[in-house]
Amino acid sequence: MYFLWGNHEGIFEFVRLLTHLKGMAGKVFTLSLLLNLAPFVYYTSKRLDLTAKGIFIATMIYAVIIIFVKYVW
Repeated sequence: MYFLWGNHEGIFEFVRLLTHLKGMAGKVFTLSLLLNLAPFVYYTSKRLDLTAKGIFIATMIYAVIIIFVKYVW
Protein backbone atom coordinates (compact mmCIF):
# COMPACT_ATOMS: atom_id res chain seq x y z
CA MET A 1 0.00 0.00 0.00
CA TYR A 2 2.93 2.31 0.61
CA PHE A 3 3.93 2.14 -3.04
CA LEU A 4 0.39 2.87 -4.21
CA TRP A 5 -0.58 5.57 -1.74
CA GLY A 6 2.73 6.94 -0.48
CA ASN A 7 4.32 9.82 -2.28
CA HIS A 8 7.82 8.39 -1.81
CA GLU A 9 8.82 10.63 1.09
CA GLY A 10 9.90 7.58 3.05
CA ILE A 11 8.28 4.72 4.88
CA PHE A 12 8.54 6.46 8.25
CA GLU A 13 6.72 9.51 6.88
CA PHE A 14 4.02 7.18 5.53
CA VAL A 15 3.56 5.53 8.94
CA ARG A 16 3.51 8.95 10.64
CA LEU A 17 0.81 10.07 8.22
CA LEU A 18 -1.27 6.97 8.96
CA THR A 19 -1.04 7.60 12.70
CA HIS A 20 -2.26 11.18 12.27
CA LEU A 21 -5.22 10.31 10.05
CA LYS A 22 -7.46 8.51 12.52
CA GLY A 23 -9.72 6.42 10.27
CA MET A 24 -7.26 5.88 7.46
CA ALA A 25 -4.91 3.30 9.04
CA GLY A 26 -7.60 0.65 9.42
CA LYS A 27 -8.81 1.19 5.87
CA VAL A 28 -5.31 0.93 4.41
CA PHE A 29 -4.58 -2.22 6.41
CA THR A 30 -7.89 -3.78 5.39
CA LEU A 31 -7.16 -3.08 1.73
CA SER A 32 -3.75 -4.68 2.18
CA LEU A 33 -5.40 -7.71 3.73
CA LEU A 34 -7.47 -8.20 0.59
CA LEU A 35 -4.25 -8.38 -1.43
CA ASN A 36 -3.40 -11.61 0.44
CA LEU A 37 -6.38 -13.25 -1.23
CA ALA A 38 -4.64 -13.57 -4.62
CA PRO A 39 -1.62 -15.62 -3.46
CA PHE A 40 -3.85 -17.71 -1.19
CA VAL A 41 -6.14 -18.68 -4.08
CA TYR A 42 -3.15 -19.31 -6.36
CA TYR A 43 -1.36 -21.63 -3.94
CA THR A 44 -4.58 -23.41 -3.05
CA SER A 45 -5.36 -24.10 -6.71
CA LYS A 46 -1.81 -25.39 -7.28
CA ARG A 47 -2.29 -27.75 -4.30
CA LEU A 48 0.63 -26.24 -2.38
CA ASP A 49 -1.19 -26.70 0.89
CA LEU A 50 1.64 -25.83 3.29
CA THR A 51 2.24 -22.51 1.58
CA ALA A 52 -1.50 -21.75 1.51
CA LYS A 53 -1.69 -22.66 5.20
CA GLY A 54 1.13 -20.21 5.97
CA ILE A 55 -0.59 -17.44 4.02
CA PHE A 56 -3.84 -18.17 5.86
CA ILE A 57 -2.17 -18.03 9.28
CA ALA A 58 -0.36 -14.80 8.39
CA THR A 59 -3.66 -13.34 7.19
CA MET A 60 -5.38 -14.24 10.45
CA ILE A 61 -2.59 -12.60 12.47
CA TYR A 62 -2.86 -9.57 10.21
CA ALA A 63 -6.64 -9.50 10.75
CA VAL A 64 -6.16 -9.41 14.53
CA ILE A 65 -3.79 -6.47 14.11
CA ILE A 66 -6.36 -4.69 11.93
CA ILE A 67 -9.07 -5.18 14.55
CA PHE A 68 -6.70 -3.80 17.16
CA VAL A 69 -5.89 -0.76 15.01
CA LYS A 70 -9.53 -0.05 14.16
CA TYR A 71 -11.04 -0.38 17.62
CA VAL A 72 -8.26 0.15 20.17
CA TRP A 73 -5.71 2.45 18.59
